[in-house]
Amino acid sequence: MNQFNSNKILSYYEDALTIKKGGMPAPRMALIYPTYKCNCACEHCLCKEMNNNTNTIELSILEFKQLIVQLKNIGVKAIEFCGGGEPLLYPNIENLIRFIRSQNMELGVLTNGSTLGVHYKTLIDNATYIRVSIDTLSDSTYESTKHPRGHNLSNILRGLLMLTKYKKSTDSKCSLGLKTTLSRHNINEIKDLIKYTDNSEFDYIQFKSVRSDESELTFAQKSEAQDHLDYSLSKKVIGNVLTSKLTVSCSMSPVHTVIDSYGDVYLCCYFQYRKKSHKIGNIHENTFSEIWHSSKHKNAIKNIKKKECDKYDCRFHHYNEIMHKVIIENKMHINFI
Repeated sequence: MNQFNSNKILSYYEDALTIKKGGMPAPRMALIYPTYKCNCACEHCLCKEMNNNTNTIELSILEFKQLIVQLKNIGVKAIEFCGGGEPLLYPNIENLIRFIRSQNMELGVLTNGSTLGVHYKTLIDNATYIRVSIDTLSDSTYESTKHPRGHNLSNILRGLLMLTKYKKSTDSKCSLGLKTTLSRHNINEIKDLIKYTDNSEFDYIQFKSVRSDESELTFAQKSEAQDHLDYSLSKKVIGNVLTSKLTVSCSMSPVHTVIDSYGDVYLCCYFQYRKKSHKIGNIHENTFSEIWHSSKHKNAIKNIKKKECDKYDCRFHHYNEIMHKVIIENKMHINFI
C-alpha cells in the first residue's frame, strides 16, 4: 500500500455521489503554484513559457494566508506546493509553510531540489511528504536537459543527503520520495536511479514518462521500461510509464483544486494548453467559495474534452474509471461489506 494507489479515490465515494446528483463537493486538496519562477528550463515542461526569473507576478504573503484560510473554511484538508515554477523560490515560502501547519492542514511539496540545502529543516518539520525531481545522475545530461541557472546536479545530491540525514535525526514521519520523468535522454539510467534510491534513505522512486514532447519514448521503449519496473527487485519502485487514456467522462476534478501564482483557479493541473476552458475564476475578483460554486465551474466540467485529457498521463484517468465502475456500473456492490 502506498500514496499512489488509485483505489484511494474510493475514500471520495460520498463526494462522487454528490457530483452525480449535480452538486459540488468541497475540494479536499488544493494544488498551489506559489510562483512561476524557475531556475531550470526543462525541455518538456508544460510551463516553460512562463518559467523565467523576470516573471514576478505572485500573491503576497498576506494574500496567500487569506487564501489558505478561505480554503480551510470551505473544507480543504491538504495543500500541495508544486508548479508552475519551482515552489521553494517563493520569497516567503518558509513563512507560508509554517502558517499552513498552524491551520492544522497537511502539506506536500514537489521540488526540483535546488534549494533543499536552505529549506530542508522547515520542510521535514512541517510536510507530510516531499518529492524531489531527479531525472539523471549524469552531470552532462542534467546540464543539457535541465539547463539549470545558479546550481548544478551536485547541489541537488548534497541537498538530498541533508534532507535524509535531518529526517533520521528527528525521527520525522515525513515521507521522502524521488520522481523521475523518463525520456529518450535518460531511459538508460533506470537501473542506476533505482540503485541510488535503494542505497539512500528515500522511501520510494516514482517513474513517469514524458508526454507530447519530441523526447517522448516510443511505445516499444515504454513497454521495455515498464517491464523493467514491474520486475525490479527493489521494493521502492513505483510508477507506470505506459500511456493512459480517459475512458469515461472526467467528473471527479472537484475533489481537488488548482490555483496558480496569478490567483487563477483551474479545473486541474493540465490547463496550460486549454486555459480558456479550464480557468474558472480568479481570487482577486471573487472569493474562492464564489468561484467554486459558480455556474462557470459546473459548465467547465461539462465541457471537458476527453481527447484533450489524453494529451498527458493524468492520474484522474484512473480515478474516473474506478468511480464509474463503482457508482454507475455498481461493480463493487459498495453497500455490502
